[in-house]
Amino acid sequence: MRYFFKQLFKTPMLLVFALMTLIFGFTALGTRAEVNEYAVVTALGVDKVDEELELSFLTFIPIAQQTFTEQYKVVTAKGKSMAEAIDFAGLRMGRQVGLSHIKVIVLNSELLNDDLANYIDFLTRNKQISTSAKLICCDSTAKEFLISAQKLDNASSVKISDLVSFNLDHIFAADSSLETYAKGTYGPTGVGLISLLHLEKSNGEGLAATMADSQGSGQGETGGQESKEIINNGDTAVLKDGKLVTTLNAEQMRDCNFLHGVCTICSIEIDHFFDKDFTDATLSFEIFDKVISYKIVFENGIPVVCVNAKLSLKLGEVKNGDGAITENVEFFVISKSAEKAIEQKVKKCMADGLEIMRDNNTDIVDFYTLIHNESPKTFKDFLNSLENSDDYLSHIVVKASVDVMAK
Repeated sequence: MRYFFKQLFKTPMLLVFALMTLIFGFTALGTRAEVNEYAVVTALGVDKVDEELELSFLTFIPIAQQTFTEQYKVVTAKGKSMAEAIDFAGLRMGRQVGLSHIKVIVLNSELLNDDLANYIDFLTRNKQISTSAKLICCDSTAKEFLISAQKLDNASSVKISDLVSFNLDHIFAADSSLETYAKGTYGPTGVGLISLLHLEKSNGEGLAATMADSQGSGQGETGGQESKEIINNGDTAVLKDGKLVTTLNAEQMRDCNFLHGVCTICSIEIDHFFDKDFTDATLSFEIFDKVISYKIVFENGIPVVCVNAKLSLKLGEVKNGDGAITENVEFFVISKSAEKAIEQKVKKCMADGLEIMRDNNTDIVDFYTLIHNESPKTFKDFLNSLENSDDYLSHIVVKASVDVMAK
């Protein structure tokens, strides 16, 4: 033993290691494990009840036993502010509220008629909440929505996030996340998009109903609730300066998407098509790639936006005039007349999308940034020449061209 201590004092690093073990080792043994200290929130819902805010938390509470188990439940708390409601939720759960794992933020659609800046400001400035969290609104209360989402399964917040991510590729003109909404709202156009999901009573049929009824009830603190299903129709709430302007359906958003390069995968139909192979047929094409390019020029001080859409597509289905479906359409070679019809249809969609944006004075595509980046001074002079500079969409010229590459 004497030799051991003699060697210990001769080697300072061993002495430091021994002291660190004595000081921190026993302290760690007496510290409460983090797994028992936090309630992990995977989805957050925001409602307004009278003059108070009601926050609903879809929480994952880890329980350390011989076998690790998971328990999901929806916990609600009210407060005069979001911070106060979060504190009260922590008191109810007896744990600290962990917000760093939030994947979905759900807003009651009634809040869209209010100034969303009152709610979004806290969420964007909270260091725990990731700006990549998906931002959605629902036509029911956020509390009801999360109760139904809880029944999907233990990864329900992930599934809702996947719904919105699917829309990014197939329906929406922009991502519906906390970051993109903030950039749009506080950017030069003031336009933000939020995906709108619906909650309907389940009839026990179909995929959505099956998902909603699966994996047991998982009631948590919510009590018995009738089974409801989450419906995604591709609807989008369009806001300007934080206030609701209009709600667009999937078809209207598709029209706007043909002026925008984010959404890449969709389909398009040509009605009442005639050529040597088809008579009064409906042709359905799958667009598996879409590239949008822009060229900005000024004519007499007026911005001219030349939009070129390059589409790669193939014929997916043919319905004849009598309603019969033609088989083996993959062997059909898309004729020049069919390509011409596709070009005309896409140009019409572009025109309809531009009309939607002009009617609502909402620059969904962000032409403002495109033109400004081309020539800031010329664009500023153009805006100053207008009676109302906010109405620039009605005064710019948009020219469309379409290149079709068919398989």
